[in-house]
Amino acid sequence: MKLRFIECYIPKHLFVGIDEIKKWDGVVWADVKTNNSISTIQILTTLKDSEKIVDKLKEEFGGANYRIVVFEPTMTYPPIEEKEDKEPERLIREELYNVVADIAKLNKDNIMMLLLSTIVAIAGIYKNDVVLLIASMIIAPLLSPHIALALSITVADYKLALKSIKTIVVELLIVIVISAIAGHYLPINLENPQIHSRITLDLWNVIIALSAGIAGSLSTITNISSSVVGVMIAIALLPPLVVFGLLIGAGYVGYSFSAFILFLINMIAINLSAVAIFSSYGVSPYKWWEKEKAKKYTIYAIILWLSLLVFVFVLIFTR
Repeated sequence: MKLRFIECYIPKHLFVGIDEIKKWDGVVWADVKTNNSISTIQILTTLKDSEKIVDKLKEEFGGANYRIVVFEPTMTYPPIEEKEDKEPERLIREELYNVVADIAKLNKDNIMMLLLSTIVAIAGIYKNDVVLLIASMIIAPLLSPHIALALSITVADYKLALKSIKTIVVELLIVIVISAIAGHYLPINLENPQIHSRITLDLWNVIIALSAGIAGSLSTITNISSSVVGVMIAIALLPPLVVFGLLIGAGYVGYSFSAFILFLINMIAINLSAVAIFSSYGVSPYKWWEKEKAKKYTIYAIILWLSLLVFVFVLIFTR
């Protein structure tokens, strides 16, 4: 069972007593400390209940000069008796936002990692070296902005959506341009297994992409860090995009579209799965007047991604 330790700093004169807070649903333990003009409310809870407690604190003290800080304890004693509950466990809305907003930024570090991963992927494909190819997928920062885009839809945050789309477009252009330049100078062979496997498409590509997209979304929302590497390898956004650029640069324009379709399948699957998972786990805005707007955006996004997936599916079997 995952825990959260919440501290809320408020002006001393606003504190009404700890007994009422102890009665809140989900509170395992609560205390208060007062220092000069500030009262610090301390609450121990489970990850599953932490968001509603944070929202309750916002509701009670949101009009004041307050600050909420959330920690992740590694243990507590005496142990907490775990209750049977079918409600899924996920990160707090703000935790999710902080995670994806930081990793979706278009900064120098991400660009450098993308450049390096693209070069490694080109080498892995050209030399038919699976180890190099896996290494490139691990360090490539292509997954993060897609997860951020999905989150922006479910919480109705257009600023995060614009930031994510900008990052996605720039990163795609960087990968394609570098790969096209390399393809122009390298002797590209269509019989290369790493190239051939990405221009030969079937139904399994769709099934694998959807499965990997769901796994990627779950690893983000539940913070299962041990699975992130496996998920990034499975989704494999980078290799098909690099193959597309290599074939464009080498003059195999007709064959390049198959690689690009494979990339589209993976990209659509990530976004569709992420929006669906975030929505099913109850990720939504805090403000009530934004919840309905977010629901509409979520429905529109799912319809859009499903339509695109069907379109790509038709392309596979009509080529």
